[in-house]
Amino acid sequence: MRKSIKRMIVSFMAIIMVTSMLFATLIEVGASGTDGGSTTWVAGDFDENGVVNMQDVVHFMGWVNFSYVPGLYPMNYKGSKDFNKDGKIDMQDVVYFMGWVNFSYVPGLYDIDWGSLAFTSNGDGTCYVSGIGTYTDTALIIPSVSPDGDAVKGISEGAFANCTSLTSIEIPASVTNIGKGAFSGCGSLTSIVVAEGNTVYHSAGNCLIETAGKKLIAGCKNSTIPTDGSVTSIGERAFYGYSSLTSIEIPASVTSIGAYAFYGCSALEKIIFDGFESDWNAVSKGENWDSGVGAYNLVLNEEWTHLY
Repeated sequence: MRKSIKRMIVSFMAIIMVTSMLFATLIEVGASGTDGGSTTWVAGDFDENGVVNMQDVVHFMGWVNFSYVPGLYPMNYKGSKDFNKDGKIDMQDVVYFMGWVNFSYVPGLYDIDWGSLAFTSNGDGTCYVSGIGTYTDTALIIPSVSPDGDAVKGISEGAFANCTSLTSIEIPASVTNIGKGAFSGCGSLTSIVVAEGNTVYHSAGNCLIETAGKKLIAGCKNSTIPTDGSVTSIGERAFYGYSSLTSIEIPASVTSIGAYAFYGCSALEKIIFDGFESDWNAVSKGENWDSGVGAYNLVLNEEWTHLY
């Protein structure tokens, strides 16, 4: 009996995943409103607890008679349910809704409202991300294809500058051009991931790295710069405005630090350089690379310390 139940559960989850992959597409989030009286509802908040989460998915799935368990959840729904606006409520709407609340997310298929980011077409079937637009999620997932069907090839200079609410970034393999300071001032970042197969960029230690040039072009407040020789320079504004960055270790392979690289890192207390004083002095340092940092200790080769 237990084995049968287990098989049913596995089959059920498999159906959800397969169906999600078949029907996944963009969603249109409903707006808030009233039910005709004084009560305010939020589209998708089917259990009326003020938030949209997994419990609402279960409610919604029950409402369309998909794997509904009688008696477990009350059927009292408000807000928009026909998410794909095809005039009927069916499994496809469940998939839309599941994508909206970040459940069963398959990277690249759905989960974000692509239309909220700003895209600029190149006129040749490709485009680049030009800004945050109306995007509000703290997890930035850049799609490989725009809402208009253009392949996303780049991110413009300063596109997400000072977007302090962003905590993570995912960059697809299709992006092969990222402008200067695209993520400068994003001081809440804790994760940067570049998809496998990207021929120009890769990620390591929560650092965005230009592979051929061995340049770290963007970091996080918890970055660990690789010590395998894959980074020889820290780019302009790589850690610009990261006010919660407290320490950073720079490998001896780094020979240049770009302008404003650590500008405004007001909490920075320690810079560890894995080389000797002569090596540190030989590192090319751009304009105002450490302006606004305040007092910090420079530790050389884990031995010599100097207060700046």
